[in-house]
Amino acid sequence: MCNSLVFALTLGMSLISTSGIAQPIPQMPDTVAKFLKRLASAKTVVYTVKDWGYDLFDAQPEIASFSVHNTYDVKAARPNRLSIQCSPGIEREVTLGGSRHRQFLNDPASVYINDGKRSIKYYPNIHVYTVGKGLDELTNAQDQSALNVQTYWVFYKNPLKGLQLDQESLAASSNTVVYSAIPASAPNTQKRIYFDRKTGDLTRTSDFEKDEKGGWKEISRKEFQFWEFSSQLPQTTFDVRPPSTYVSQDEYQRIHHLPRTPRLNQPNYGSQGIPSEIPKTILPGTERTNCRARTVRYNPTEFVTTQVAADNLCRSLS
Repeated sequence: MCNSLVFALTLGMSLISTSGIAQPIPQMPDTVAKFLKRLASAKTVVYTVKDWGYDLFDAQPEIASFSVHNTYDVKAARPNRLSIQCSPGIEREVTLGGSRHRQFLNDPASVYINDGKRSIKYYPNIHVYTVGKGLDELTNAQDQSALNVQTYWVFYKNPLKGLQLDQESLAASSNTVVYSAIPASAPNTQKRIYFDRKTGDLTRTSDFEKDEKGGWKEISRKEFQFWEFSSQLPQTTFDVRPPSTYVSQDEYQRIHHLPRTPRLNQPNYGSQGIPSEIPKTILPGTERTNCRARTVRYNPTEFVTTQVAADNLCRSLS
């Protein structure tokens, strides 16, 4: 009797709104549900990401320039193979004080490949490669390219966990379906996920923060395009052998007489996948240095990424 009463009260309260009319829970559109089902079951996934952000290098008063920093072509095969090709950033020459300098803005061109057992990353602009660890599953990829294309979230078992469906986006006049979340740990920020209403495809993720007037200002954007599921990929897609004309990072530094830099098992990342403090170059003769590496972990409850510190001692360079 008591349990029945509690159940009745709970059910009754769930159906009462301020207007006294039951409020239906908004349902996920069929097109979005089908897209997510294909994404979850596909043996291979191919997509492209455009990484948008503010142009901080040519900022002018009262002019805010929002532009594509890099474009990434992603090819993934479950459970643990990944290939990411990053387009070149901006390379330019600047004359300062009568001297000409070369500047590289945004991320340089790069190719990151992981075959599950080991990884390689090489840079076409200088023909240098580095090798790294393998991968147990796609959500755990820690390379900066993988974080930029959000593999930690795209391949998560329940990517919409922690997000709420925006009812206004279900209006007949809307071309997109929007999910959003305001993390409890960062109430002045908001995440928004956009799907094409007609095809169901994931088209965009955006980060917002509150401006001085209390409105939402977009600060970063990932634009998703050209989805392919379970397509046949060439056997060379996940080949981790270095190209014949490339040299290792150590060899490059030796050839050009550059100071050797510390090697970390994991790169340093900030809370949103943005590089945090870059380790300073260690000059020859340094006896030892302690390095703190950051491992990015996805927290689906609040739809945020967090960093977990891990002790990694850099090699002695003496």
